[in-house]
Amino acid sequence: MKHCRRGFTLVEILVATTILLMVVSASLGVFLSVNRSMAGLSDAIDLNADTRITQERILLDLRALTKVTQADTQAITGEFIEYATGRTGVITYSSSQGRLERRTTIAGSTAQTVVMADLQTTGAAGSVSSFRYINRSGTTTTTAAEVRSVQLKVVPQASARQAAKLVPGRNTAFCSALVLLRNIAG
Repeated sequence: MKHCRRGFTLVEILVATTILLMVVSASLGVFLSVNRSMAGLSDAIDLNADTRITQERILLDLRALTKVTQADTQAITGEFIEYATGRTGVITYSSSQGRLERRTTIAGSTAQTVVMADLQTTGAAGSVSSFRYINRSGTTTTTAAEVRSVQLKVVPQASARQAAKLVPGRNTAFCSALVLLRNIAG
């Protein structure tokens, strides 16, 4: 009578375990790679969203200007009307040391906030945050009384992880807008 032994040999178990470990390792590697990629893309998307929100806040303020009192490439100061209350005040946006700051004075009360930190302030002429002013005839001016439009450029400094996921020309964190100052008389 023959004895039929059922079971696996040690070699069969080792081969099956090795194959299972290879499959698990490959799956884990793919999972970790996708996870890192998603985190980097999320950071790049957040940077773009923050840049657009900053731009919209500045555009809203610039549209409320009634008079420009200072105009240079790193700052703009002007008088504005607060639409909600009808009160007038003075607002200044200034870009220095990689920070964009907003200072408002309404009825003697001053508030200052950092709108965006880590802005690019050095580099090629087209790659830095700045203000540019245009007069009625469409030429560039730095005389505050002549300003009728403001071109705003906001270029944040991306972290190394964010920069790795930003594609120049496609999803680069960069906002530029031209605002016609419609409340300025003259």
